[in-house]
Amino acid sequence: MGIEALYRKPNASKPAKGHKVYLYLRRGLTVTRPNQVWAMDITYIPMRRGFVYLAAVVDWFSRKVLAWRLSITLHADFCIEALEEALSRLTKPDIFNTYQGSQFTSADFITVLKAHEIQISMDGKGAWRDNVFVERLWRTIKYEEVYLRAYDNVSEARASIGRYLSFYNGRRPHSSLGGKAPSAIYFNQPRWATDHRPGSRAMAGSAPRTSFAGHASNGAKADLALRFIPDHPVGAGHLCALILARRRRWCSMPMSGASPFSVERAPGASTTT
Repeated sequence: MGIEALYRKPNASKPAKGHKVYLYLRRGLTVTRPNQVWAMDITYIPMRRGFVYLAAVVDWFSRKVLAWRLSITLHADFCIEALEEALSRLTKPDIFNTYQGSQFTSADFITVLKAHEIQISMDGKGAWRDNVFVERLWRTIKYEEVYLRAYDNVSEARASIGRYLSFYNGRRPHSSLGGKAPSAIYFNQPRWATDHRPGSRAMAGSAPRTSFAGHASNGAKADLALRFIPDHPVGAGHLCALILARRRRWCSMPMSGASPFSVERAPGASTTT
């Protein structure tokens, strides 16, 4: 009948006809240092109405997000901006890995890489494991930041994601990195994240034990704001957020003789069991 539902579809990785596709250079390669391999990918970020696209450049060894951009379109411009920002501030990588999307096979994008004499690598078609660390980054951002928000506009999404990525790079511990944050690995610094236990020597004299509190413009958002506590397991950030939100709601209830969990009974009903 020609009837089709209208909803977001996975179309961020469509190849372009006539664009050259490069070989995947990561196969069998052991990454042993920062700036050996960078990777880049695009994902969609849902908002209260509509969605935007997020592109990020990630160091494969340290998982550090080196640069990122938001865009309302899938033109290659915002990917090129993120790439140029990373190259202007940091040491260039030996290999730059992407998937086969038209943004990364475009002449303008390839020209930037070739100008810096960087080897170009591209994932196999449909082989998401070739860029698995960036896929994990998307999952982390969405579960610990995006899905707990309802961005009203692009500016709000950009500001909130920027704050989260600052936390992700500098403070969020990774089990695969020995409990350190990506920036600590990338810059080879012994950060407090090497030991999160209360009273530990690493915690003493380090950054204050402050939570990364989500921002909100109204009470409903504030109630669902995410707080990141270093002592919690890495993979349970979104669960901790829900627990803390309910604790704050329960603690803010007015004190009375009745328990906050008591059941309201009809007049005249017996209270015995």
